[in-house]
Amino acid sequence: MEKMIRKILKIDKTIRQLYYIYIGVFCGIFMFFLLALVLWTWSIKVLLLFWVLVSYCLLLQPCIKDISNAIEGKYHIIEGKMIENSKAIESWQEGSIIDKNGKYVKGINFFYKKNLNNQYVKVAYLPHTRFGRIIEVYPLFNID
Repeated sequence: MEKMIRKILKIDKTIRQLYYIYIGVFCGIFMFFLLALVLWTWSIKVLLLFWVLVSYCLLLQPCIKDISNAIEGKYHIIEGKMIENSKAIESWQEGSIIDKNGKYVKGINFFYKKNLNNQYVKVAYLPHTRFGRIIEVYPLFNID
């Protein structure tokens, strides 16, 4: 157990926060499903089973696929112009990046206090969950 905790704490802090959010949402939905099994009608049970399956596919499965990369620090790095940056909750943002070669990476989740729309950035991210961290923000005059 101690080794597992050390490995989890080895993950970058911002990536770990995104993991906590995704796993927390999945656990919340799963707990409602377990409560429904005991208390509610079959129609609500079926509906919550559907949401458990959807949240497993969209939240938990990508986390499981990327956990080894996160522990080992194997991130994909992209450097390019941030486009379609949207602010989600406080400093949690989602953005898309296009690099000099035209490679387009959509939906990278990261924590950053300022809006990075049309900024030239360098981002390290995990491929399945699209959890990322901003490595560097370049001055505006570097934008193509």
